[in-house]
Amino acid sequence: MKKLLVVLVILTFVVSVSARDDLNIWFGGDFDEGPWNDIQSVGTNKWIEIPVFFMGDPPEEVFVGDMMLPLGINMTYLDAFDIDACTYFYPFTEWGIKEFLNEHPGEDWDEEQCGVTPGWNSLTFAGNARFIDPNAPLGHWETPTLGLIFSVHTVDNDDLLGQTICDAMADGCDPYQFRPNIGDSIGGEGYDPITWYACLYFSPNQPPIIDPAGSFALPYDCGYADFTVDLEVWDPDGDDVTLEATVGTWTLTSSEYDGEGAVTHTFTGDFDMEDFCGRCFSGDLSFIANDGQNDPVFSDAYPIAIVGEITASMDEGLELIPGETAWMPVYLNVCGPCFCLGGFTLTVGFDASVLSITDVMLGNALMGGEYWNINYGVDGPGTVRFVFINDLNDPNPADPICDMDPTEAIFSFEMLLAVYDYPVDFFSPVCFTGDFYANSVSDDGGYHIWIPDGCDDAPDSSEYG
Repeated sequence: MKKLLVVLVILTFVVSVSARDDLNIWFGGDFDEGPWNDIQSVGTNKWIEIPVFFMGDPPEEVFVGDMMLPLGINMTYLDAFDIDACTYFYPFTEWGIKEFLNEHPGEDWDEEQCGVTPGWNSLTFAGNARFIDPNAPLGHWETPTLGLIFSVHTVDNDDLLGQTICDAMADGCDPYQFRPNIGDSIGGEGYDPITWYACLYFSPNQPPIIDPAGSFALPYDCGYADFTVDLEVWDPDGDDVTLEATVGTWTLTSSEYDGEGAVTHTFTGDFDMEDFCGRCFSGDLSFIANDGQNDPVFSDAYPIAIVGEITASMDEGLELIPGETAWMPVYLNVCGPCFCLGGFTLTVGFDASVLSITDVMLGNALMGGEYWNINYGVDGPGTVRFVFINDLNDPNPADPICDMDPTEAIFSFEMLLAVYDYPVDFFSPVCFTGDFYANSVSDDGGYHIWIPDGCDDAPDSSEYG
């Protein structure tokens, strides 16, 4: 009882002499379609979530500092609360006090304030923004905002299947403040809550639920490597589910039954970098789940920017006569016009005992860039590093480098073959060498999107002599 007495002391201020403005509070409905969808599809003998949305009326910012918010359930249709599964979101997570209080059956309600309503039960969310932390945020709701979720259980009655019930929920009754009561700040005037309750449609079969929060994690900067991610789809009836997505190849990898008829399907998405061009896919990743029994379920859209496989390459070789030179072109292999070059670092290795670089020439694409540097001998004899940055973010931005022609060299370097009596079919390797920091290509957002498979060791011509 001590806990309840403390709550009573800190929350009795919410009783208002005169309320100002209104605050809409929606209980239930379709989360994806917004709180105005006043029918929520449920099954029998299932734990279901009742989302609670808040918005000022008219739609303007409200400043909520405390509340006692009871939800009443009709035990004919909903027979229990799961207090441990009830949850709250920002700003409640930052409030000084927040908790779901004990259930209060209808026969215990104050007759004068609530009416005696046998067959009903009530659970209250109690919250105070600044009782413990004076800097805790108030609730600011000028748009519909999900703030709470009540977890309730539907009765085991198949006679309800196919029916839509609109009196399954109503204002509950709290033993201290009775009906919903909202304060604007400690001792403030408060708000007059306008409560709305969704009808419950007892569907013979429940649609699947896509749960990105279950295990879904998509890296924004995917880098240069292929990757996989998992996504969980829950079907309360245990139906088989197929999954489609706007990006990636998704395969069912496991199905876990909970022993009560529901199943969690895990799909693994495979992202092949060769399927993407730089940041060609920069948009929303969406899913469609289908259990074959209901209309397909569409997920929210998740913003992603996949960076794909971009490679730098050189010609396979040069035919050189001792004492003469030839140009080695370097290409940037992109798969389409969407890629815009931000810069690159490329390190080339060669056998300095027989080869040397005598000149370097920029390609047309790089002519407007703001930084170009050549560092000879960066990792010892026979190494040279080329660094290019298109835009240095100075007051005079450079023109973007997009729509690149992969058949046109971004730059070329001239090589001289030393005079020597070489054997027939002599070969001297020239290749990209070094680690990530020695070789990378970046898009215009600064994301590194290529690491080469180059020489592991410094090129050596002796084995070809």
